[in-house]
Amino acid sequence: MDEESESISYLSAADIRDIHELIVESNAVTTAGISSPGDIEYAVEHIQEGHFGQVPESLHE
Repeated sequence: MDEESESISYLSAADIRDIHELIVESNAVTTAGISSPGDIEYAVEHIQEGHFGQVPESLHE
């Protein structure tokens, strides 16, 4: 496969917050709100960019 066909579309932090909102709306026992919004940004950045020179090679890593 060439590099273009292997590109991965990542969720953004906003996408994850939107998904959480939908889950909260559809499930009465789910707690509303996000206790650590910075953790979402960190996780998204880590997956997209990697840290300390290590970038995940796939979504399964």
